[in-house]
Amino acid sequence: MCRFHIFLVAILVITSGQFIRAEQRPIEFKDMFAMGRVANAQISPHGKWVAYQATYYNVEDNSKNADIYLVSTDGKQHKRLTFDPKMDTSPRWSPEGDRLAFISNREGTSQVYLLNLKGGEARQATDIPTGVNSFNWSPDGNYFAVATDVYPEAESPSESAEMEEERSKDLATGKVIDNLLYRHWNSWRNGKYSHLVVVPVEGGEAVDITPGANDTPPISLGSD
Repeated sequence: MCRFHIFLVAILVITSGQFIRAEQRPIEFKDMFAMGRVANAQISPHGKWVAYQATYYNVEDNSKNADIYLVSTDGKQHKRLTFDPKMDTSPRWSPEGDRLAFISNREGTSQVYLLNLKGGEARQATDIPTGVNSFNWSPDGNYFAVATDVYPEAESPSESAEMEEERSKDLATGKVIDNLLYRHWNSWRNGKYSHLVVVPVEGGEAVDITPGANDTPPISLGSD
């Protein structure tokens, strides 16, 4: 585990480019934003590559951008895979290791995008009206398991999105609290729950497999 952490630090140094300077000077506040934040490192099934996301911040514009990168486990090859100005995050390898799926908000809501590593542009693989919080591949590579926030009384993400649109027309801003867990950290519960839906990789309807007023995965109430 220690070696893996050292490897992630090495990636951060490579991507920032801010540590290689002709002159030495004390680190400044702006330098912290110039460095890329590395996250979601995922080793390929055959163990030769690591896919990860690097996020960069623009203080002047008060904005951020994340893209997907590849680095060989021997550190000799380094590739940038996405160049979109929006957020490309959470890369996940296909079981065969020939494709990468990731989450992007290129078209507004966060959806799963699919990139063939043999060439070509990334394509949108899901169209879930309630968006994608997280996802993973099925072992056979034919489906995505997706976590999305929906109203428990809705039978599908589409129906939940329609309910959201109708409720947005209500000008009342008061909240009716009838549950002990009415707030999670710094966000209010809004009547939605995280459900697990299954979507074919090649496109199709999202099927909710965890209906009811329960979160899947459960909300963590721990400190770490």
